[in-house]
Amino acid sequence: MTTTKLGRPRSLDIKQAATIAMNLFWERGYETVGIADLTKAMSIKPPSLYAAFGNKAGLLEKALEQYQSQEGKNFKPAFDAKTKEEFIKKLFSTAANSYTKHKTLKGCLVLEGTRNTADKTALEISTRFVLSTHEAISEKLSQLNVENNLTIADLCITVLFGLSAYAKAGISRERLQAVAHKMSEGIVININ
Repeated sequence: MTTTKLGRPRSLDIKQAATIAMNLFWERGYETVGIADLTKAMSIKPPSLYAAFGNKAGLLEKALEQYQSQEGKNFKPAFDAKTKEEFIKKLFSTAANSYTKHKTLKGCLVLEGTRNTADKTALEISTRFVLSTHEAISEKLSQLNVENNLTIADLCITVLFGLSAYAKAGISRERLQAVAHKMSEGIVININ
């Protein structure tokens, strides 16, 4: 937060704050980022954070929204696919690229951000985002006439979790792409 010439605080830029939080949670995980880390990075005092977001979990929700807005665009070509084979292949290939494209921000914030946290509210928030992704995948599979779309969507989410964890562990994009390719082949064989 900055001050005017008269010393009054200006309002907090919510989008900028969410982006800062997104990057911290993505790089280090929700559990290891404290309020002091967040307020220092945002140049604000804790009361300003609480006034804007309610609590740390409320900030996580805004950070996840920012992440989906920013990173979700990468998956548009997959969701524009005309065949189930193309969709699965592009979904996993895009994930492998997306999860490894940043130098320090590895994996998927939605899938990795709250790993190892005991904060029930944070887990509920991230679970909502995972279920939203599952629903989008299931709906796309249904549009492509995949009869067992819910089970295949479960399988896709499981693969995305694995790709994300592997990327977070530092596995190269090339190796991740090889895994994505083999998994897409295996799933395509088992569709319908």
